[in-house]
This record gives sequence, structure tokens and C-alpha cells, in this order.
Amino acid sequence: MKYNLEFKNAVDEIKTKSKHMAALANCFSFSSDHNVQTACVEFSANKGNPLQLKFNPEFWDSLNQQERCAIISHEIMHIILNHGQRMLYNNNQDIKIQNIAMDICVNEILKCHFNIDEKYAPILKNGVYAEKISKELSKERCYEYYYRFLKQNPESIPNSLSIDSHEWMKNFSELSNSQKKEIIKNITNTLKKSGMTQYEIKKFLENMRMKYSSTGTQPGHLEKILDGSESEIKRQTSWQKVLKKIKKVFEEKYNEDDKLTGRETSREK
Repeated sequence: MKYNLEFKNAVDEIKTKSKHMAALANCFSFSSDHNVQTACVEFSANKGNPLQLKFNPEFWDSLNQQERCAIISHEIMHIILNHGQRMLYNNNQDIKIQNIAMDICVNEILKCHFNIDEKYAPILKNGVYAEKISKELSKERCYEYYYRFLKQNPESIPNSLSIDSHEWMKNFSELSNSQKKEIIKNITNTLKKSGMTQYEIKKFLENMRMKYSSTGTQPGHLEKILDGSESEIKRQTSWQKVLKKIKKVFEEKYNEDDKLTGRETSREK
């Protein structure tokens, strides 16, 4: 109960930075787990909400409100940018370098786009940033850009560890279709409560991907889920229109038959 309230307060803090990220954060279940070193996202194949944010309780308790906001935003941004799938496309080679490159990418975006930096959240002082690696590096670039630089300049690879776990990036594909439908249902209900539409969130995800991904990067998992949700809504709407047309045809025919036989429908009385 304590952690749920603190998570809600942290999401409210995120809302001051981005209503879209806050809406996405609300789609996740939150739980503490001593087996998690710091923080991680999990696409769980177990019962319940497949989208989960997990935190080590000691780590969570050590954070202030702004730091909790920063950590949750960091996790959400990895998902928005589909980093897990993009890492798998690279055949999981040089995982350490890829993890560092993804963290640089996320930290730079949070700093430049949402004003979430080490001044706002002191824990981010331990984070990796472009300027800490090299003055030559540009900011707000895709993770592949930072990965290539680190590969070409191994002496610049920092010894610092990530502030979060990236193990979740491998397990989304393990979800069944029914679990993915559960995610759609959960996102739909959550967005309704927040007053936002799937289209708004989908455009936010699409814009972030187009701006901070390499050319040709495919839509991420959440983007695809929202596409599926939107398609389902359109399909249901389409069937509703068809049923209305069928109903109208039958009503017109019924009324015409009544007139021919000299009867009046209740609608005509």
C-alpha cells in the first residue's frame, strides 16, 4: 500500500514533465522485489497485468520524489524507443556497450527534452551522458550513434554501471496473444481515466521514435499494441455501422409492409 501511494505520487510528478509519459507509467503495475538490484521493467507471462515496473525496496526508499520520477521516466523511455527489440536486432553482441549506449540516449533525451537531469534528480549524477564520454559526441541522438562511437573508441567506455536493469528487453516476445490483448485492455482503460486517447499516445510514441531512432527503425512494442487496439476499435466501429445499416433497411421494409397491409407501426402512431 505504501509503495502504491508513493508510485502514484511519483507519476503525478512525471505529469509535470510530460502527460504522455505519465499516462504510460499508469499503465504499469508497480511492485517491490528484493531480487531486482535497482529497477526494471517486466513483460510478465504470469497472471495479472503483463506490464510491470519493479523496484528493489531499499533502492526505492533511498530516492526522493524527483529521483523516483527520473527512474520511472528512464524505464518508460527505454520502452518508448523499443530498445529491447533493437538490441536483439544487433544479435546481442557487446551487450555492455549497447546498454551504455542506450542509457546515454535515454539520459540525453530526458535532460534535453523533459528537463530531467542530475540537477533535478541527484541520482542521475551517476548516469552516463554524452559529454562525460567525449566532447565530440552530439546530444539527443539515437542509441546506435552512441554504440558506434563506443565501439570505435573502447578507451572511452566508462566503468560505471547502469542505474537500471535491461534484462526485460528479451522477454516481450514470450507473451501470448491473449496477454497482449490484456495489455491493450489495460492501456485502453487507463487512458480513458487519464482523459487521453490511444491516438494521442500513439502519435507521441511515433514522434519520439522518428526523432530518436536510426533510419528504418520499426515501431516499438507499445506502438504495435496501440495499433492493434486502434484496429480493434475501428473493427468494432465498422461492425456497429454495418448493424445500424441492416437495422435501418429492416425498419424501412417493415414500415413499408405495414403501410401496404393497412397497419401502422407504433412509431407512426
